[in-house]
Amino acid sequence: MSLSRKRGLDGLTDRQREIFRWIRAYVDREGFAPSMREIGAGVGIGSTNGVNDVFRALEREGFIVRKSHLDGKATGRARALIITPKGRAA
Repeated sequence: MSLSRKRGLDGLTDRQREIFRWIRAYVDREGFAPSMREIGAGVGIGSTNGVNDVFRALEREGFIVRKSHLDGKATGRARALIITPKGRAA
């Protein structure tokens, strides 16, 4: 198992944890969520599909919720994510 796939106590890989911390720092600094392209540029992921894969993992583990998924309807909003209380406490 490679270091990037090693799971910590919180259920995230080291890479997912790194990306989540980057997102949380961005939200704390700017007051709103980064776009997928900004996340990719900030953490060295060249594809928005790669960022989306991390989003799905963070949602599955309960660290973020996409606003578009709160009411079950897709809104298509680029900055539609909320850091959950679990994510704030991490």
